[in-house]
Amino acid sequence: RNFIATDRFSIADISAVVMVDFARVVRLKPTETHANIRRWREALASLEMQLAAMPTEPAQHAESLP
Repeated sequence: RNFIATDRFSIADISAVVMVDFARVVRLKPTETHANIRRWREALASLEMQLAAMPTEPAQHAESLP
């Protein structure tokens, strides 16, 4: 599956990405035996890049919101 707990990005993914990224600070990296963790983190990195490329302007229909 693409995400840790559900079929969508969730708080479980947020918690895990913080842990995995912090582990790099103390020089711990997933190895070949952690293929699923590496695949998951690479997928999140791709998602992060896609989100960063999105426009930051409010949606055109936002003026109809209360």
